[in-house]
Amino acid sequence: MVVLQHGTFLINSACHTIGRQPYSTRCSARDSFFLALFTFGEGYHNYHHEFQHDYRNGVKPWQWDPTKWLIWILSRLGLTNGLRRVPQEAIYSTEARVRQKLRRESEGRSKEPVNASDPAEKSKIDYIGHRLIAE
Repeated sequence: MVVLQHGTFLINSACHTIGRQPYSTRCSARDSFFLALFTFGEGYHNYHHEFQHDYRNGVKPWQWDPTKWLIWILSRLGLTNGLRRVPQEAIYSTEARVRQKLRRESEGRSKEPVNASDPAEKSKIDYIGHRLIAE
């Protein structure tokens, strides 16, 4: 039990230190293929923090996430239901927003509000349920 708890805390700490932040820079959570190998997909921690209600952690086809595959198989067998997925356009717009923010920061620009008239941003705002400010 002690080893399991220490392992859990170690992984959670490492997932906030090692990797990339493709979905959000609001917190220190990161996505790491290396950590995902050892945690059955939980290493995609940045995605998990941004889209907590999605049953998946690795959403790209090449991302190692056997937990996602197990949950999906269990749903096909009727042992679970109501799997929630974030719409693909919300994922793409979030990634684009973070890339734009990082590019803007590297150019020295200040934070700018999200353009709510942009359909991709509007779907993200509507999906989350509140007005977002560009990170």
